[in-house]
Amino acid sequence: MKYLVTAIVLFSFLGIQSTSAQIQFTADDLNRFVNSTHTVQIDTTESIAVNVGVAGANRLYDFSGLNLSGVSIANEFLLAGQTPFAGQFPTATHAVKMILPNSDEYGFLYNYMRVNASGIQSLGTVYASNDNQFEGMEGDDEFIPLPLVYNNRWQSVEADTFSFGGVSSITTTRTDHHIDGWGKVKLAFGEYDCLRWRQDVTTISATSAGGYTVPIDSFKTIEYSYIGKNSFYFASISSMEDEENPQFTQASDVSLLVEAPTLTSVRDDHRVVFPDEFVLLPGYPNPFNPNIRLRFHLPQNQHVRLQIVNSLGQIVRVLVDGTVAAGLHESLWDGRDRDGRVLSSGNYRVVLQSADERRVQTVTLIK
Repeated sequence: MKYLVTAIVLFSFLGIQSTSAQIQFTADDLNRFVNSTHTVQIDTTESIAVNVGVAGANRLYDFSGLNLSGVSIANEFLLAGQTPFAGQFPTATHAVKMILPNSDEYGFLYNYMRVNASGIQSLGTVYASNDNQFEGMEGDDEFIPLPLVYNNRWQSVEADTFSFGGVSSITTTRTDHHIDGWGKVKLAFGEYDCLRWRQDVTTISATSAGGYTVPIDSFKTIEYSYIGKNSFYFASISSMEDEENPQFTQASDVSLLVEAPTLTSVRDDHRVVFPDEFVLLPGYPNPFNPNIRLRFHLPQNQHVRLQIVNSLGQIVRVLVDGTVAAGLHESLWDGRDRDGRVLSSGNYRVVLQSADERRVQTVTLIK
């Protein structure tokens, strides 16, 4: 999963539990991770004994007794705008800040991504020093379709080229993705609903010069990630090179969540808005007196009208009427009509109208 896994880090069949329920992972689940920290231990010592479990429905994947040796990395999920380098990836909506312990070269990595209802687009990584100064960056274009549900399949291909003196070194990675299992994952601190994500990775290295390309090397690995609504992944396990057995028992590297993250509910009026949404966010506070904040998001520049309608269907106030730029906007209503008179207590409808879309919500004025 490269850096989306590293960032997000963008990280046994032991029985069947009848109480498990099949889940799906959506963009809203990712939003719940914002402002939470997921700490993982990473073991890259190779030949690590593992039980990856088997594919299928209602499985138990037990990693509660897995002892790893290696560093722990804290991964903090943020909105892109909360980070110091968001300007490097202006279309990013989210970021993961990796805190690297005992690193002489870098102190932090910021992995940026663009999230909407249809998928997670990895955009790239910024490398920062221990005092959080910009050190460099690289792009990425991995895409993960959403929602993730049992039996989803897709393929991704990535090619990296390095050229020097007329000779190019080309590394191509093809990954076949399959959400091949669901059930429970058992960790030292609890059990959680999960999906198992299998990735069959084929890496081919070649050299190109004078119009000729010559393959040099190739190898295959099998990787599993166990993901859920409490963490984008609970565990990530990679096989040794050229492994053929999907139930392999020796891993080249393992990442494991070592403590339960604390997730907080995202209040509706502060929820993340996707770039392609036409949205009227819930007014806050509601009920209100004397003012209410009304926020809306437009996916493109367009003419909109934001108005207040009473219980008789009469327009009592127009707050916005004109062409508005794409993005998030806020308007304050003070409970008065167009003539400045304070309206009576009761329910009012807030209507956001464009040429082809309409959003309505009810707010309550109290005195």
